[in-house]
Amino acid sequence: MAKITLGEALSTLKRKEIKFLRAINNYAEEADTPLSNYVEELGDINLILSETGDIEKVRKLKEELNEKAKDEKEKVVNEAKDEVEKLMSDIIKLKLTIQKTNKEVGIDDYLSELKYLKIALSQIGRSDLFRGYRKNTQDAKEYGLIEFVDNLEKRKYELESKILNKNHTTLIEIPDEILED
Repeated sequence: MAKITLGEALSTLKRKEIKFLRAINNYAEEADTPLSNYVEELGDINLILSETGDIEKVRKLKEELNEKAKDEKEKVVNEAKDEVEKLMSDIIKLKLTIQKTNKEVGIDDYLSELKYLKIALSQIGRSDLFRGYRKNTQDAKEYGLIEFVDNLEKRKYELESKILNKNHTTLIEIPDEILED
């Protein structure tokens, strides 16, 4: 087990998620690749037929090459599938560990509050009142809109600072195999 900060765990999670997406694309591409890409001679079968003229011999050769290509494709596709499954497992374990730690150190509470602060600020930013407050600053002051927005922004900054601090100071234990890339 390795001890890393919560911030490092989040970075590792992000890297694994990106690698996971690439692995899924690779898996899909390999599964969709034609057999002729796995054995070069399979693409040259018509040339061999025109050179030898022996249809039975070419048919038998084509069957052998098809089997060889299927085996090779199966091997490559299974390796890609195994990588996807391992990454998915690692991501889930890491995500659960991070969530458990977030709950233990109180980051979940901060994140919940931060979510609604951002929603409130976003809605106010889009409302006619806010657009109007820029034109009519006196009304915005009189009705407390400026003070309210300032308080929301201060609280948002405080929460982001607390989360950042906890991410850089909280140590968690992660299995070594999850950290391996």
